Amino acid sequence: MTPLAGFIIALIAGWFARDARRAAVVVVVPYLGVVAGQTWAISDGRGTSPPSTVWPFGAAISYYVVQAIIFALALGVAAMLGAVRARRAATDDGAEAAGRRAAVAATVDVVLTAAFITIALLVTAPVHHHAAEGSPPWYGLLGIGALLVSLIVLSVLLFSGRRAARRARQAVAAGSTAVASGSRVAAITAVGALAVLGASAGLTQAKASPAVAGGIVQIYESGIGGQANHDVITGAFTDYGVDHLDALDHGNVNQIVLSEGSFEANVSKLHARLREVSGNARTCSLVLRSTAPVKLSHGTGKYKGIQGTITVTVENAVVFPKKENGMCNENIQTVVPLENLTSVTGSGRVTF
Repeated sequence: MTPLAGFIIALIAGWFARDARRAAVVVVVPYLGVVAGQTWAISDGRGTSPPSTVWPFGAAISYYVVQAIIFALALGVAAMLGAVRARRAATDDGAEAAGRRAAVAATVDVVLTAAFITIALLVTAPVHHHAAEGSPPWYGLLGIGALLVSLIVLSVLLFSGRRAARRARQAVAAGSTAVASGSRVAAITAVGALAVLGASAGLTQAKASPAVAGGIVQIYESGIGGQANHDVITGAFTDYGVDHLDALDHGNVNQIVLSEGSFEANVSKLHARLREVSGNARTCSLVLRSTAPVKLSHGTGKYKGIQGTITVTVENAVVFPKKENGMCNENIQTVVPLENLTSVTGSGRVTF
């Protein structure tokens, strides 16, 4: 019972909580409740396995080890699903909204768990013929399989997203991006990293005016490749300057330097959500786009204490050179695009 229940509990936690840590925490109480209910049922002779499976403790230690392993698998599925959901979410509503989502997930899990245990105990009766070796029933094996398969699939999704972001940073550092029918998305991610950093710059401008406590700002940014884009900020504050792309935290944070101060912009979600909009393998052209929330922090000068989240859209249009055989050149480490235009727009509220 616990493997399948743990799988369902983990899915609900990760889907609703949309945060790795909170999703894992949500799993704890419902899962332990299922383990307690199952253990009591087996000890009362109601399970497929004999009562000796769970007691005395010294002789039944393997049962509790298996429950701990299933618990770890459920925690892993919940955390990974929460992380994947967070990467792909259209918006980031902040810690308060994340707490509300976690509370909803916990409520759903606890209510369903309580109802399931209650019904199971009411409808079951002592079993006269138990499995000789105390082996798990088919639905237990199904739950274990579902947990393992989910871990593998979610691990691949997380790994591929991080690898794409890493390739993007490498391409930006080399001042190049590659395109080909098989590796366009990786190339686009590299170029998109520039645009993502630019989007962060718009957030910094919001702090430019010291006389105002905050407000709605708009960010406009452009670039032609390289490691810096140019920014103009309008709205509640006005300023201009340069967005240094992938400057901090292993490429996840841009450093925005404006005429009246500087700040940092977390562009990790922009990296993760960069997607190919259109591409032509014959003409070697590629268009990438990403929309995601960008958080501002660590301000200096007139931007000291800056906080806020701006929703940014990045678009990147690239034209790549061809090889002598007419194919697009795919070497992202050495090939410089013939043209690489980045456009960033965004708006949001910032405070100081």
